[in-house]
Amino acid sequence: MKKGAIVWGGHFHALGLVRQLARHDIPVVVLDHEICISKFSKYTKKFIRSPKGDDDDRCLSFFMDLAQNEQLKGWIVFPSDDEGLSFLSRHKPELQAYFQITTPEWDITRFAYDKRATYTKASSMQIPIPKTIIPQSRDDIHNLDWEYPIIVKPAIMRTFKDRTGKKVLRAKNQQELFAAYDLACQYIPCNEILIQDEIPNAYKHLYSYCPWFKDGRALSYVMVKRPRQHPMEFGHASTYAVTVNIPEMKTLADQFLQAIDFYGICEVEFLYDERDSTFKMLEVNPRIWGWHTIANAVELPLGYYLFMDQIGTQLEKYGYETNKQWIRLLTDTPIAIQSIMNGKISLQEYIRSIKGKKEYAVFSLDDPLPFFAELCMLPYLWKKRGF
Repeated sequence: MKKGAIVWGGHFHALGLVRQLARHDIPVVVLDHEICISKFSKYTKKFIRSPKGDDDDRCLSFFMDLAQNEQLKGWIVFPSDDEGLSFLSRHKPELQAYFQITTPEWDITRFAYDKRATYTKASSMQIPIPKTIIPQSRDDIHNLDWEYPIIVKPAIMRTFKDRTGKKVLRAKNQQELFAAYDLACQYIPCNEILIQDEIPNAYKHLYSYCPWFKDGRALSYVMVKRPRQHPMEFGHASTYAVTVNIPEMKTLADQFLQAIDFYGICEVEFLYDERDSTFKMLEVNPRIWGWHTIANAVELPLGYYLFMDQIGTQLEKYGYETNKQWIRLLTDTPIAIQSIMNGKISLQEYIRSIKGKKEYAVFSLDDPLPFFAELCMLPYLWKKRGF
């Protein structure tokens, strides 16, 4: 059988990778522990139910059996969520006997997976980050002399988000800060909690730099501004993105990725801080992310480039058009309406933003079933993921 790709996870961002690879004549198998829209894509060669990525023993047995039973030995594996990323990275030495793993080894991945390591490394390199402390106990925040509001966030997102339904907790005074810290300690180890300065009007200044990175340099890349996300403040995921070109972001991100010897594709998120006119690195996602298919609109299929490198063909391409758009209709429409009603954007701004050709997250005329499946699954998706 022709060597193909295994995409672990089938949510909308995984669907984008499935389509991208399959349109280059690459067979794609999708794995997921639950029902997903990628299962309904005509580009999915086969859907296989998998364990959740947080069960190491079951996942190891599953992948070893998968190689033999489905004749997928040597296929290229892409994670699409943090649990799968962590598992594949930590167990890459064992799994490499069966598959080609696109995720870097754990001594590299940990600098992106754990924000404590991210911020410590970035700070040591003088890469701007939001003002952050990693308290060792409640006493460390008792005399915190910062301006409010302040946010409390996890160093490792998944457990916290699953249990609270939020990415961060916001505190407008010291009493709320203690309450947020105590609440976070109920769900995650206290040493995984970060206290961070809240950058004003952050929702207006969300950016990302996303390269195909190898041997210390970006072989291709795309940058976007993310004007809308769900929810608008501290969003779970972007709902609308547009390509931009900001060399400062590339310089900062490349320095970080070089320092950790990163290989693969990733999203490096930035916030622009109006107070000091600085782009501050927020986090690194070393896997496919929500809006990655905007790269299709600028003819830079980053996932495909990574696949080709895994089979021995290095591709690189520089330059792309700005003002190309990506939109996820399911979540962007209600967010846009809400933002217009509360004055965050004007109706004219919204109309301008949706004019012209764009890349859709799910909707596709040549592959329509996932879009209708997502509509049918809407109550389930809202309950399970919040979007």
